[in-house]
Amino acid sequence: METSGNFYRNEAVREFYILINVLIREDNKWNYPFINSSYYNGNIDKSEILDRISHDDDRMSIYLKGILENSNINLYRERIKYESHIRLIEEIISQLRPEIIYYKKMCREFKEIKNGNQIAKMKAIEYKINLMHCIFLIKQAFTDNDASLSKIEKYLRIQIETNSTENEKKIQEQNNNLMIKCMTVHKAKGLEFDRVIIPFTKHSFTVNNSEIDLIISRYFRSKIGYKFKLSNSLEIKNDFYELLKEKEKEEKIGEEIRLLYVAMTRAKHKVYFHRDKIYDNSCKYNNWMNVVIGG
Repeated sequence: METSGNFYRNEAVREFYILINVLIREDNKWNYPFINSSYYNGNIDKSEILDRISHDDDRMSIYLKGILENSNINLYRERIKYESHIRLIEEIISQLRPEIIYYKKMCREFKEIKNGNQIAKMKAIEYKINLMHCIFLIKQAFTDNDASLSKIEKYLRIQIETNSTENEKKIQEQNNNLMIKCMTVHKAKGLEFDRVIIPFTKHSFTVNNSEIDLIISRYFRSKIGYKFKLSNSLEIKNDFYELLKEKEKEEKIGEEIRLLYVAMTRAKHKVYFHRDKIYDNSCKYNNWMNVVIGG
């Protein structure tokens, strides 16, 4: 079931927008909403915060900075400088598991209500579904290389302010036994399902946006390949780089093909692949869809 027009004002999307902003900015305007969101699992002493608000911003900043240390936000901020932003976001969501924290919050909210735990579970699943749909829409709007945090923030800000057509995803109570389970391929190992949906089949196997790329060989003893990007038109690399890069690519492709095999063989009846309207007919095995189409 879909609720008309309020997707970008859904709590999962709003909290995701807070996460994006706290990764970009060290600002109390976003730090405080973040520690109250489903991305932070620590205990907060509201009286401590109120006491610091009544004094000065510096005391508040120091206090919130100490709290944020527990969530690895500073580590993620550092990694933004040299990693794919969209992939790092997916890793943060996987590690912090906001749907679990949201579920606990809903359990507390509905603890006095009959079947409150079941209601909390449904709301947590809806939270996860809407969050994953938000990631899907962002990936449709940007390529993996182009999806910087600042661009994602601007995109979400505009959508939150103006979009009244995208629908929030809801679960109908009578269909509880038909819920979709979302999980990684690794977590699905050993499990079976009637039907399997495989999304994001256009993700490139190998992406490297960093200015420095070092490869330590497992095949050639004491060999290291390197490439330094000095500008958009100038880079320096040694003689071993291309050879080791090709070996690394072959390993990655092999690993991804094995993962795809695991994903496909989880299905007892049917497998569904998400495919872009425009398909790259390249023979290169650089994503799952190329592997499926190319055999």
